[in-house]
Amino acid sequence: MTKSDLMLNNMPVEPENQETCKNCGTTFQGHYCPECGQSLRDFQKPFGMVAVDFLGNVAAFDTRLWHTIKPLFLQPGKLTKEFLAGRRVRYVPPFRLLFFFSFVFFLLLSFHYRGVLRTHLKDADKIEKQLIHQGAPVDSLQNKAAEKMKTHGDVLQEVSKQMEAGKDTLTNSSEKEIFQKVSMLLKYPEVFMSKLLQTTSWLVFLLIPVFALLMSLFFRKSHPYYINHLIFTVHFHAFLYLAGIVALLGIWVAGPKLDGYITLLLFAGAGVYFFLAIRKFYQRSWWVTVKRFIWVSFFYFMSLMVMLSAAVYISFRFL
Repeated sequence: MTKSDLMLNNMPVEPENQETCKNCGTTFQGHYCPECGQSLRDFQKPFGMVAVDFLGNVAAFDTRLWHTIKPLFLQPGKLTKEFLAGRRVRYVPPFRLLFFFSFVFFLLLSFHYRGVLRTHLKDADKIEKQLIHQGAPVDSLQNKAAEKMKTHGDVLQEVSKQMEAGKDTLTNSSEKEIFQKVSMLLKYPEVFMSKLLQTTSWLVFLLIPVFALLMSLFFRKSHPYYINHLIFTVHFHAFLYLAGIVALLGIWVAGPKLDGYITLLLFAGAGVYFFLAIRKFYQRSWWVTVKRFIWVSFFYFMSLMVMLSAAVYISFRFL
């Protein structure tokens, strides 16, 4: 009996290409279980096929990443509206986008500060050689000071020795611990900087839901659900990380002389972007947007200062 005969006799027809989920036992058609969401993809296959699948996923992520960067960077607020409207397939998911850009940003930032520390040490060595080997064309007092001048590392070691000597006169154990950490900071500043960046990266993720709560308090009439404000906040911080990446690359290309100008441009651009994103996503009047923007920016700045202070304290505490 053919399939058409079964339909004419009102007999149930079993769909073709039925699959059974190995996780919950549900029978369905397609590549993903409608009940638990598990994929039918089998990982027990030759390595060549696994490599092809991996490259395919990377290519798909790369394509979606380029589709995501344009609205994220050039069209404030649009990406969040697209995501909440259900048009999500062509874009990278918000949290995955945030994790990716934050990882790249803090990686580049750690390289940047290591280079800054090395540059300062080289500059100190150059100054020492110019003063000692070439001689300072000034009076004898400056010549004596030049002869006694030491490198940056020697100064830090001398300060550390003095602190170690003074530590023996302390009776309070907490004061001795503080002296040890300060000595460690002077000897190995790169260790403290690495820990500070790591701590800051984690605290930023804790700041995001707080900032989303702040946005929900100021714009609850536009979007009553907290998740909408959270997606907006995630996209905004993803933009901040992306702008930071561009700024670091610009500093490397332009040189340290333009460091301050690029940083100033970054902060100004972030403020303008945030204002336009609020205007686009929440659809409030210009006057209401300006007032809410000022208040939200103030509270966010205060929260950011508290977060950075906590990052410094935690990094020093566990140094």
